[in-house]
Amino acid sequence: MSGKSYDAFYVLRSVFIPDQNALRVVGDGGGGGGPIEVIIDHTEDSIRLGDGTNFLTSTTDSGKIALDVNVINDLMVDIDHTSDSVRIGDGTDLTTTTTVGPKVGLDVNLVNNPTVNTPLVTNISYNVINAEDSHSFSTSTKRFMLRFRGHGTMNLAYVPGSTGTTFITLRPGTVYTEKDLDASSLTLYFRVNKTGVVEILEWS
Repeated sequence: MSGKSYDAFYVLRSVFIPDQNALRVVGDGGGGGGPIEVIIDHTEDSIRLGDGTNFLTSTTDSGKIALDVNVINDLMVDIDHTSDSVRIGDGTDLTTTTTVGPKVGLDVNLVNNPTVNTPLVTNISYNVINAEDSHSFSTSTKRFMLRFRGHGTMNLAYVPGSTGTTFITLRPGTVYTEKDLDASSLTLYFRVNKTGVVEILEWS
């Protein structure tokens, strides 16, 4: 020993690092001065990432912990039909496909049954030329077909009193059809410039 004595202020100045606000420490790795090895084991240790003040957060999902990510810039996803595969669904139930020959098509379930019952045939005798007449469909009618049996021209409308002002003109031999109807209150109005028979075919 040199036998020198140092006051407390000298010692403090010697071991204190002002710009780091920390004490100067000489590590001993078991064999003298040198680097200190820190072993981190994922089964025992936990590390928080951040800048010392703000830390990254995480979310546990299905037993796995994942970092929460905030997307700052817009992402562009480029999907190529030659190399990518996309499944369509609501996240739980996904659409299925069927391969026919070299092509893959979506399986489709029809919600509404498109079939119709035996059609109802109605014949209306038209005896007064240019007089407005009408036909009301049943509430279950889904489609209908109409024609005039004779050589007259028919004015067809869906509003009463409009067969002489706002109407559809059906020339002789014309067949008029409508489908996918909700006929809860559907009535046809018509007038013809000849006498004859109005033929109506309706499906429910």
